[in-house]
Amino acid sequence: EKRGKIVDKIPAGPVFVDGNRLWSSYSDVLDERRKLARDGIVVVSMTLDRKTGRLRGAPEVAATGFVDMQDSPELLERTAQEARSTLDQYRSDRLDLDGAKAGVVKAVSKFLHDETGMRPKIVAHIGQV
Repeated sequence: EKRGKIVDKIPAGPVFVDGNRLWSSYSDVLDERRKLARDGIVVVSMTLDRKTGRLRGAPEVAATGFVDMQDSPELLERTAQEARSTLDQYRSDRLDLDGAKAGVVKAVSKFLHDETGMRPKIVAHIGQV
């Protein structure tokens, strides 16, 4: 009645507020956000002809937080070429889209790391029409 005592322990630590959500400092979401803030993101989009499996047009590469696109158009063009040549290795009668995406992500990630020393998040999108 006149004094308090410790009856149990509760884990505590920093908590981050984002909108209506609370995140612990150990959250995978926060780790991913830190990585994106540090190295940026590169999106590679490709469209395949559903009948032939051939690429319809050049791959499109967009970057945010990675490089200034106006200062590095040749890097993005070479990135598109890397994606195209990687996708060509996966062509067959039945294209494994998931395998092709993973291959493009791996190849583009290695290429950009070799060129810049950075490891941006790579997202590959392969659509069919």
